[in-house]
Amino acid sequence: MVIEENLSGKIPGLYGRLKDADGEFVYTCFLTSRYLDEHVRSGRTGFNIPEQAYGTLDENEPSMADIRAAAFEQVQAHLRASLEEARRAGRARVEHFVDNKAPRYRPVLRHIADEKLTLDPEISDKELELQLHTHLADLEREILAEGQLVLDPNAPQDSDYDVRLKEYLARVEDIKKSDLAAYVSRRRVILDLLERAIQASSDGKYAREDTIHSLIMPMRTTSDEIPTDASNLWIIDERLAFHNFLASDKPLNSMPITGSDSTN
Repeated sequence: MVIEENLSGKIPGLYGRLKDADGEFVYTCFLTSRYLDEHVRSGRTGFNIPEQAYGTLDENEPSMADIRAAAFEQVQAHLRASLEEARRAGRARVEHFVDNKAPRYRPVLRHIADEKLTLDPEISDKELELQLHTHLADLEREILAEGQLVLDPNAPQDSDYDVRLKEYLARVEDIKKSDLAAYVSRRRVILDLLERAIQASSDGKYAREDTIHSLIMPMRTTSDEIPTDASNLWIIDERLAFHNFLASDKPLNSMPITGSDSTN
């Protein structure tokens, strides 16, 4: 063997074990040819074949990228049925995760290419969340760049402009739905944590006051020192989101706004 290459993740649906009518199996492909024999290095550590052609090769002499692409195509044809089942399982994994743990991604799934959602069915929740977040961030960047073009008042408005504008606004709306779902989900988590904190433990004791205090507003800080989403003042009153200044567990003389010398 001259070169060994891991196929996992390089062919949609090919992750670890596959299934067919006889059960689970692991696929291994061996590629041989006279062309490879003629271009192998003397120490069998590689091939004298460029990775990319860049117009320097004869049209009958493939690059390593050409060889790899052709091999992947044959592998997909050979494993078609098993790969289709694996892709369905991967997509089902994404759907289940979004439905039960990450509803913020539901509105944007239709804007993510199918091949990007063909994931390993055994992927962890953490890795799946990271991948979906990456796809969402990519989509937000695309929307931002597209908006600069579509909404530019100096841009020519051709016959397709209305269609492009409608598609752009639909994608923006789905992004906003995702943001709203994330906002609601975060509030649900905070309320669940608060519910646990105010309940007595098995030994009849309650959580310390600072635990509950920090859920609502970090202690010994002011609203000028922390980002807006670091506090949960909405638990007390939604209108507190529009305050000018708030201090948490700070002495009066540390707050210039009070004009007080008191250390209380």
